[in-house]
Amino acid sequence: MSWYPKGWTLSSQIVRFLMVGGVSFCVDVGVLWLLVYQFDVGYIPGRLVSVLLAISVSFVLNARFTFLVRVADAHFARYIAIQALGATLNLGVYTVLVLDGPLAGQPHLSLMCGAAVATANNFLCSRKYVYIPR
Repeated sequence: MSWYPKGWTLSSQIVRFLMVGGVSFCVDVGVLWLLVYQFDVGYIPGRLVSVLLAISVSFVLNARFTFLVRVADAHFARYIAIQALGATLNLGVYTVLVLDGPLAGQPHLSLMCGAAVATANNFLCSRKYVYIPR
C-alpha cells in the first residue's frame, strides 16, 4: 500500500526529482555568479557557499515537492552522505569511460553517463533512506 496521494506514480516522482535538480542547479549557478562577480568572493569560497546552498534547497524542495514529507521528518545528514556518494559515482564513471572505456576521449558523453548514474543513485537512496514518511 502506498502512502502517496491517488494518481501519484513513481514516474511523477522521478520527474519532480529532476525538476528540483534543475532548480538546484540554477541556485548553484546564480549564487556562484553573485558571489564571484557582484561581491568579489573567490572562486573556491564562492563555490563552497553556492553548492551548500544548492544542496540545502534541493533537500527542502525534495521533501515537500517530490517525496511529500515534512522537512523535519527527513534526514539531512543522510542526504549529504548520499550526495557525496553520488558525486563519487559521477566522477568514477566519468573517469573510467573517458580514459579507458568505450567513450574514451569523449568527455561530454562520459559526463552525461556519470551524471545519469549519480542521479539514479541519488533518487533511489533518497527515496529509501532520507524521505521516510512517519
